Amino acid sequence: MPSRRTFLAAGAKDVAGRVFNIACGERITLNRLLGELRSLTGKDIEAIHEAGRPGDVPHSLADISAARDALGIRAFGRRLGRVFAGPSTGMSA
Repeated sequence: MPSRRTFLAAGAKDVAGRVFNIACGERITLNRLLGELRSLTGKDIEAIHEAGRPGDVPHSLADISAARDALGIRAFGRRLGRVFAGPSTGMSA
């Protein structure tokens, strides 16, 4: 079933061809992301810590203001589980 955000985007005016960051609007660490993945999958995913490489992004925080302004959405969820939730995965938030 399409999400509320899908319907908002489909009905939004003047957004054809635009690209939006879809994110939670807060910075999370890779360790936290890995913990979420472990929780969602039930798998003991091993972290491999190595030295940084040229081009690595040490910190990432998506600016969701364009999507908020154009689509009227204030938040895109706080849990990674919402990304995976749906009938095809069998996972829930």
